Amino acid sequence: PLTIYAPAIEEDIITWSSKIKNYGITWQGRRWPTNYGGDPGDPDSYVSAQYAVAISYNTVPAQLLMMMGFDLSYDYLTEKFHITTYNDAQDSVSPSALATGGSTGGTTTLQMAAAFATFGNGGKYYEPYCYYEVKNSAGETILQNKPEGEQVISAETSFVMNQMLQTVFYGSMGTARGYSVKGFTTFGKTGTTTSNNDRWCVGGTPYYISAVWFGYDYNKEIKASGNPAGLIFQTVMNRVHKNLADKSFEKYTNKVAKKTYCMETGLLASDQCPKTASGWYKTSMIPATCKSCNGEVVESTTGTGDVSTTAPIESTTLPPETTTQAPTPPPEVPETPAA
Repeated sequence: PLTIYAPAIEEDIITWSSKIKNYGITWQGRRWPTNYGGDPGDPDSYVSAQYAVAISYNTVPAQLLMMMGFDLSYDYLTEKFHITTYNDAQDSVSPSALATGGSTGGTTTLQMAAAFATFGNGGKYYEPYCYYEVKNSAGETILQNKPEGEQVISAETSFVMNQMLQTVFYGSMGTARGYSVKGFTTFGKTGTTTSNNDRWCVGGTPYYISAVWFGYDYNKEIKASGNPAGLIFQTVMNRVHKNLADKSFEKYTNKVAKKTYCMETGLLASDQCPKTASGWYKTSMIPATCKSCNGEVVESTTGTGDVSTTAPIESTTLPPETTTQAPTPPPEVPETPAA
């Protein structure tokens, strides 16, 4: 979300339903990466951006990174989302660091929480602080902390990302399903490192944001069912939210619209499209209406960026290589964010 999806939506490179190749890129002479469990994807498999986020594919952000360029991805991570633990010399040119989070120095739960908060507050970044106010023995406020937020992404990108990240918790294939906060709409993302050495869950509600890391002091495989970080996230957040009043995420902007799209092409659905779903779009980047399902060829969409044909999005052309037959990926199904 920080290095790929939010920048790509902000820069009008993709939309919610853009179809992107679920297959690794060629890097340093080999096909990389695979998805969880060693699944390499398939050169003929294309999925929507939303589905790739919900199911936590590695191949799709790798494809998008090659389209976006390393500089754009790294600048968003460090300049806008203020992640300071990455190494300029190594991580800024590493597809592992930018596409899948495999940085040399890792990151912290504090910085992750601050960065992900932008998806719940209209796109503003607030530098983390320790207190709201300090009172004396008479109950008088003697110190007050009211930091000014920095608008790092547009309110419309923030809202689309919020809705997309809700499908991680509520989608039938979402990696955080079952870990939402009781009674409150939840958005966020899970993470698993190589060899299952680390587990993450970063998420938020209209009230709070929380980031959880679970692992050992030294690299060691975590052997546990489910996601322990997700369970900790849910347990703590349920207690924090106990007795709080109902609250919904603010929309912050009228520059977003919910549309029905064709699941085959990723374009807006016509009455001829057999499989449809709904998604959120910036009004400045709404796809054209699908005409492929009634035999016509679509040539362009509205908006800017390279999301302009029925040919699904992929990175630069890669040389052919011999591969074993990839397993069939899970079917893409409509995912509806919580109300």
